[in-house]
Amino acid sequence: MTDSNLTEQARQGNPAAIATLLNRSFKSQGIQVRVLRRQAQLYIRLLAASPPAQSKVVPRIVTGLQRLKVSTIQTVQIDAQRLDADAQAATPIEWRTRVKLATSLPGSAARAESHKDTSVETAQTNQTNPKESSATNSVETLGQTPSQGSPPVPISSDAESDPSSYILPGWSFWFGWVLMTSIGFTLASLLPWRYLSFSVNWLLTTVIVFVLQTICVGIGQGIVLGQEVSWAKQWIKATILGTVIAGGIQILLLVLLRAVPFIEGLYFAIALLTATPILYYQWQLLRQQLDRQKANLWVGIYGGMTLVIGLAQPLRLLRATPGPGWLNWAMWMISGAVMLHMLRQSRVENLKLNQAMDVLARQNLIEKRRQVNGFLFLEWAGLTFAGSLAGQLATVVLGFLIITIPFSLAIFLTVVAIFQWLALKRRVPDTKNWFRDTAGTAVAGTVLVGGVAFLLGAVGLSMIGQIDSAGALLLSGMGTVFLVIVLVWLAVVAVQGRVLREKGYRASWWLIGHGGIVLLLLEQLDSLQRVGLEMALWPILLPAATIVWILGYPKSLPSVSPLPTE
Repeated sequence: MTDSNLTEQARQGNPAAIATLLNRSFKSQGIQVRVLRRQAQLYIRLLAASPPAQSKVVPRIVTGLQRLKVSTIQTVQIDAQRLDADAQAATPIEWRTRVKLATSLPGSAARAESHKDTSVETAQTNQTNPKESSATNSVETLGQTPSQGSPPVPISSDAESDPSSYILPGWSFWFGWVLMTSIGFTLASLLPWRYLSFSVNWLLTTVIVFVLQTICVGIGQGIVLGQEVSWAKQWIKATILGTVIAGGIQILLLVLLRAVPFIEGLYFAIALLTATPILYYQWQLLRQQLDRQKANLWVGIYGGMTLVIGLAQPLRLLRATPGPGWLNWAMWMISGAVMLHMLRQSRVENLKLNQAMDVLARQNLIEKRRQVNGFLFLEWAGLTFAGSLAGQLATVVLGFLIITIPFSLAIFLTVVAIFQWLALKRRVPDTKNWFRDTAGTAVAGTVLVGGVAFLLGAVGLSMIGQIDSAGALLLSGMGTVFLVIVLVWLAVVAVQGRVLREKGYRASWWLIGHGGIVLLLLEQLDSLQRVGLEMALWPILLPAATIVWILGYPKSLPSVSPLPTE
């Protein structure tokens, strides 16, 4: 490329051309230059064994860009980094500044506030080595020292980063909130109602259920909040403190009302209506961390939903058995939307992800999140449902071959995993091992667990004479089959979690989401008339919500992202 063409490309904002011109200009000083462009923003990184002084190079670069009349660039971020000459390893950023290009041309310079960046970057660097040993004056325009004849014209400082570069909580946060709230609520609902005496110690059971539910819900919400804010632990503490006080108030009221004739749902309504201390401490925290208006919004909406649920129980709008009813799900979804709204309307630059990463890393994550949304939830759920139908069909078709009958579960799980991979591969590259590992684990698990079950069945057959009825034997066989299905399924979930972990995501969240399936299915066993629909929905909807939550919050978040070599 000739010098004139190179200059023209640079004038059009081509980052490769700008990098070439800057490398020529700074070559004598031993400075390597890397350039990246994102829309109207230009990112320039200077790498040298001894980083140059900011006061010398920033006006020089900005003046060159103005002389080139690069109209398509509005802001430029310039930083310097020390380069280890031996290992060619990058070290922490020495300084960084961000300026807005002025419209005035010659004689302009940059004035911007800078800050020290202690984040570590491990990117390898490459230097552009042009063949030309010299350049024309037009090429040397970019990177020349500003003329000393005229004083520099101040350029407005852009100390605040462009709002479009900030990461905002979105679908991943909302799905995580609803998922963890439902899991916490259901987990706390199961144990007391199953292992405490409802008839003998009804009042104590009611209080224990309320306290455990609220604490578990607060912990689940705190886990989700912890990805966005630094006050997640305070949220959990505020919830626990308010719950303890509310529990004491409930005991006092229930003792005072012990002479009141029993009314179905009355005590459950009291438990919800005495949640005022919880809302108070949460309001105090939100007022301190956000503002009074947002805290009032939270109390108004969440408190209103609590009141509706509390009044609905005596009116039999909710089922009497424990566990999430339709109003509970509505409350969780609305509360998640309210919290999401409050965080997006707060000072987003103070959110944890925006403080942990520089602008390049943030924009990389923003790009990844563009396809992690409600459509992913629908796509994953739809493909899982289609895969389950295809898996059943494949099992029936291949079932005519005697050898495939023992592996019908493996065939089913593999087909489902293939359909899920169709949604996953668009968001996470190189994930073919998602269905490969699923197939391998399902086959190996079927052989291993099935073999053990076969041995146990043989022992059972030898004891037929000791079994009272054929029905008991049938139930024993069904239990063995159920055990095989559950163990193989858990092994597949663990392997899929490992695949996500290898790609930089949290395997523990994948396990938690599937643990929620188990909890919700156990909770539904008390209502056999509802089992058919809900037992089919939870294995489809909960993993879909979990995958949206997981992909929105990668575990490995680089504090400073490397600039790619142009």
